[in-house]
Amino acid sequence: MNARLAQDAVRVAIVVDPSLSPGLVGNTIATIAIGLGAAAPHLGGPRLVDRTGVTIHPSASVPVPVLQAEPSVLRGLLLRAVNGEEETVVVPFPAFARNMHDFNAYQSEFTRRELGEEEVHGVGLAGPRKWVASLTGSLKLLS
Repeated sequence: MNARLAQDAVRVAIVVDPSLSPGLVGNTIATIAIGLGAAAPHLGGPRLVDRTGVTIHPSASVPVPVLQAEPSVLRGLLLRAVNGEEETVVVPFPAFARNMHDFNAYQSEFTRRELGEEEVHGVGLAGPRKWVASLTGSLKLLS
């Protein structure tokens, strides 16, 4: 994602399969959030300093709603999203990655797979407000 996209024009959403256990939902959200932050570091905003000089990195400079969708809806959303605009970020969490704890192994396995045929546990999106809304507007918040 291009940092030139105005902050108020950016929207972020994470969509997960609500049938996963709470621990797997949390892991899926955390993993996707790291991917979004790596792809678009400006989503974290600049460091903040309190009045005593304590410096922190903020959690996010934009809201990050966590939405829910069944696996078939997630797969369709992913397939529509990867054909998106240039200034977009799409971070999927395919189910086969769940038991992989080494990125090099995941990277190698990913090249052997066809993402459109994989079960998807979650998808993170960042990009123009209109684009994210068109993909997620009908989805409910995760409860």
